[in-house]
Amino acid sequence: MYSSSANMQGTLDDFHVEGMMMRYSVFVPKLYNYCKSLDFEAGMIMPSRAFCSDENQGFPIILITKHFGAFPFNHGQVGGVVATDRHGPHAHHGKHLVIIQASHVGFDPVTRTFGTYRRLQCENHDMSRSCGKIGDVLRWYQDEYSFAQENILLEHNGDEPLLIIDNQLTHAGREEGLLLNLDRLVQRFQREIADDVEGKEHLERNLIQPMPWIVTSPSPLLTAAQINTQVEFDRAFRSIVKEHSYRGKNLVYVAGLNIDISPEPGQLFPLTKFVPWAAYVQRQDGRHFTLEQEELMIRLQEQSSENPDQIDLEQAIHRMEEAQELRISV
Repeated sequence: MYSSSANMQGTLDDFHVEGMMMRYSVFVPKLYNYCKSLDFEAGMIMPSRAFCSDENQGFPIILITKHFGAFPFNHGQVGGVVATDRHGPHAHHGKHLVIIQASHVGFDPVTRTFGTYRRLQCENHDMSRSCGKIGDVLRWYQDEYSFAQENILLEHNGDEPLLIIDNQLTHAGREEGLLLNLDRLVQRFQREIADDVEGKEHLERNLIQPMPWIVTSPSPLLTAAQINTQVEFDRAFRSIVKEHSYRGKNLVYVAGLNIDISPEPGQLFPLTKFVPWAAYVQRQDGRHFTLEQEELMIRLQEQSSENPDQIDLEQAIHRMEEAQELRISV
């Protein structure tokens, strides 16, 4: 996907965050109404989410359930990786199909910084990395970059400038680490990563090539989440096109970024915002098209944020509590 530094920078620049955010309580009904405009039938839509397993992704799931009238199918792995082997089961669970994929990043409204989230269930409401999986992947690279920063020094011997580099950084025989290109100083990272698609190291493979841009970013976890969303959309929509079980069905696949704003005192859930990136739309008759960020945002903004088909979750739960007991015998 990123064949050159120019392409890499251009791809990142294309993913706008400012001016593209909308609350989940606005995004989900607008997405639902967009699906209705494509002849999706109320009560016949099976939503699916490809989110991280982090607890702060729960509020978006509640809103998806409320507006689509069904608890979303689980299409995701830790870090926001799409589990493409679940396409078939998802296709068999509904007449019309929706997939929402999003990497996520925390936001601290006090410090106005990305990458952390307040954990209300911890004893002291501790702040920790969010997304934690992305943070864990980045830690090794950030440590390598920090070591290089501290051990590449520019000094003077009289009027002559001297560049002092730690011997470890110039050792060409290293199997992994930050490798220097003395003409440009930094060439790239090298790391032994298993070739396991949708496995434990899948997320790291998505991020290693653009890693120099990530570790030097003012908000590394935000940049990493954006890149992972972009890579996963490219990979997943191609797998959807090839999936036989999806043929002959209406389908909307939307990818974006979840921004989890740490809850204020008295709040139970984050004020989650969604930043749309791209969408793939497939019609029942075989027509299909993709929407880039600005066009997707226009399509969503055209829709009403009122959803007459939304369900009352409290009432639905109450009805189940009041239902006659059904005894199961084995």
